[in-house]
Amino acid sequence: MTRWTWLGLVLAMSMLLAGCGAHGAAHARPVASASTPGSGSTEFAGLPPATILRQSLAALTGASTLRVQLKAQGTHYLVVDLRRSPSGDCVGTLTVDGVRAALILTDANSYYRGSARYWHASTSPRVSAIMAKHVGLWARFSTNSFLLDLCRATELVKTLRIPSKNLRDLHASTPYPSTEGRTVVNLTTPDSELEFGVDAASPHYLLEIHALGATAQFSDFGAPVSVTIPGPSEYIPFAEGDTAV
Repeated sequence: MTRWTWLGLVLAMSMLLAGCGAHGAAHARPVASASTPGSGSTEFAGLPPATILRQSLAALTGASTLRVQLKAQGTHYLVVDLRRSPSGDCVGTLTVDGVRAALILTDANSYYRGSARYWHASTSPRVSAIMAKHVGLWARFSTNSFLLDLCRATELVKTLRIPSKNLRDLHASTPYPSTEGRTVVNLTTPDSELEFGVDAASPHYLLEIHALGATAQFSDFGAPVSVTIPGPSEYIPFAEGDTAV
């Protein structure tokens, strides 16, 4: 496996979610005017799609806890699976091309714990050499603001670098039942390259985003989440500028 850089992964994922690259969407569905809901009318009747999206984003921010799963296929296949605790700390995993690391995020620090294969493939030679001698311990870095903002779902459109032009002229679908037992309204751009799935039931959580090979899903709202921060004997501290991926 070749080495990758975090910046490259972020840019690849951001390009996917921003609607750059190849055309076409994998999850587009027939749409109707938001002011003309079909069978199963919801509180959304008459609301502009942009307003529906703002409400769903606010609901995510207001959730006491949540889970976010992001998958993006670019030069590398990236999977992020994080749970946000009531304190705002996050715990989960980061997987790149099938190589997984455990992850803890706080305001001050990011902690990664991976196999020798993860450290060999994903970091600078200096970090790789150090962690090869300490497999099983966490590596502590300055916090990863991108992943932390993604997990907290604050200013999500900005975090995922979705251009505002992509949110103009959204169309809202008629409500339909999802496989998870929810009733969902889809908000889709005219070119069908960007789609938001919103829970039709109050408080109208944003449930998923689909865009050109990338998918972000939100779930487990209010489910118990606890985060245990590693103690000094459990991690190797790295300096500002060192990176985990």
